[in-house]
Amino acid sequence: MNARTRPPALAVLFHGHGDDSTTFAEAVQLHPDWPQAIVAYPRGEPTPSSGMRGWQGHGGEPDDRDLKLVDRLLEDLQDRYGVQPGRTSAAGFSDGGRFQFVLMDARPDAFAAFAVIGTVRPDFASDSPPRPVLYLDGRGENPADRGHWANPVQALVRHNRTQGPLAD
Repeated sequence: MNARTRPPALAVLFHGHGDDSTTFAEAVQLHPDWPQAIVAYPRGEPTPSSGMRGWQGHGGEPDDRDLKLVDRLLEDLQDRYGVQPGRTSAAGFSDGGRFQFVLMDARPDAFAAFAVIGTVRPDFASDSPPRPVLYLDGRGENPADRGHWANPVQALVRHNRTQGPLAD
């Protein structure tokens, strides 16, 4: 990288509970679709509650191991490639999506934007700065659970101090 080039974009993608980074990377395939970016697929460690790989669901959990992992990852990628928070995004599916809420609260300045996919967290509340958030659920979700999916949207609207009516 020289003075005339911008630092590369960084996308950090977090797998779901019980999955791993290799399988998730093969399924998502963001790296070949965005070759100009650095795409990282960190691997969660087994959680104390299930023994399966995953991510912490709240900040302040014992040791905050996953937040520390993200801190080390971002520091290493900044040292190696010059990535910067303004060009860094985080996304997660299911348990990895729930971890996005932890990152929004605990590490908002480390990321420019977040994507939360296939998870609910209706109790989300934070004093952290607003950030752009893409929130997705799947077409195959049970329509009876619609209210469960709407509640996190309302929480994100409150967090991001959004004005005006919501629309589907």
